[in-house]
Amino acid sequence: MSFRRWLDERLQYQFRRLRDMLATVALYNDPNSPVWAWERNGVFSVKSTYSHLCNIEASDPNKWIWKSKIPLKIKTFMWLAQQGAILTRDNLMKRNWHGDGSCNFCQEQETAMHLFFTCPVAKYVWSLVAYVF
Repeated sequence: MSFRRWLDERLQYQFRRLRDMLATVALYNDPNSPVWAWERNGVFSVKSTYSHLCNIEASDPNKWIWKSKIPLKIKTFMWLAQQGAILTRDNLMKRNWHGDGSCNFCQEQETAMHLFFTCPVAKYVWSLVAYVF
């Protein structure tokens, strides 16, 4: 195989790796045919695709978040909270943050559960919300 331009060391190494990977692939003369995994007979059908997509949507545990009629930024925040990805101090410490991991209000370890439900300040805020409604 020849190239139109000179390959530097890095490109030559990448080419050799690619050539070695391709050398391990065995090719056969048998004709290839696609197989549809969502149908028993292996043939594509719109019905099987629709059924599969409906089953995926039905199994989505966060469907109620995305279907709710609230602003997108609140939906996103709720989804992040559901996934445990809100940057509370415990999650920041998992990312090598070197600050204080305690809650500013009560000095307990700050987690998402603590921040939104078990902290005395959060309990007070929730009681005010309950009182208003």
